[in-house]
Amino acid sequence: MGQSLPEVPAPIPTMTMPAAELQRWSDLWEQLPAPSTADEPAGFESLGQNQGLMIYRTTIPPGARRKLSFANLHNYGLVLVNGSWIGTLGRRLGKGEIELPPCEKETVLEILVEGMGHINFTLAMDSDRKGIYGEVKLADAVLRG
Repeated sequence: MGQSLPEVPAPIPTMTMPAAELQRWSDLWEQLPAPSTADEPAGFESLGQNQGLMIYRTTIPPGARRKLSFANLHNYGLVLVNGSWIGTLGRRLGKGEIELPPCEKETVLEILVEGMGHINFTLAMDSDRKGIYGEVKLADAVLRG
């Protein structure tokens, strides 16, 4: 009691940073390793990768709007048709299917999947695999290759 508060200290000097000019260094698609081929999609771990990004690619036949659905997609996937972004899927989002636009000819379908860390508690650790595994269906047909 009876004491006064000290003076407010002088502000700490800030550092100025010069403006950073961003330049394109590389495109993700330019940095891809040689592809692995399989009849069914394989998860990250079965291909010796436990984290990061993986691209799953196949061709789909021509057709009207169709639903693309995944039995298991862990964790986050960007869906691209002929290199154009269509939408996002993911376990956290609770979204395992998406409608694709109509295609007049055979079309390249790509799913860029990001493994977003691993569960490190509970029994869910046993089934926490990354990537796509299990059936992938386009309408009612299972995609292969």
